Amino acid sequence: MVVLKDGDILIGEAGLLRMFPAWRTTDLSIILREKKYWGLGYGSEAVRLLLDYAFGCLSFHRVAIGVVGFNQRAIRFYEKIGFEQEGVQRDGYFYDHRYFDFVMMSILEDEFRSRHVSRDTI
Repeated sequence: MVVLKDGDILIGEAGLLRMFPAWRTTDLSIILREKKYWGLGYGSEAVRLLLDYAFGCLSFHRVAIGVVGFNQRAIRFYEKIGFEQEGVQRDGYFYDHRYFDFVMMSILEDEFRSRHVSRDTI
């Protein structure tokens, strides 16, 4: 759950899915339900904490996420954190009687650490 410390307000959910310890890889998911909580840093903090857990505590090497191609806001969000686009599943998402591309993205442990750990230790 993604919960605001001030007031114990539930604003979304986040987690790691399809964990493959032998491959040292997992997928990430996050949903902030209400738009009024978007753009305030809650999503960034939740993803950063999950990545720190995945790479630090679970010793994963790679974390992936799939984003619907029309969701450019989400793609920019993940790129800002350090995820890189690695491929497209053509027509991989079916919604409202239409097919859309699914953009596959990932971040590796060293990429995450180089972007975030040095900032945290200052």
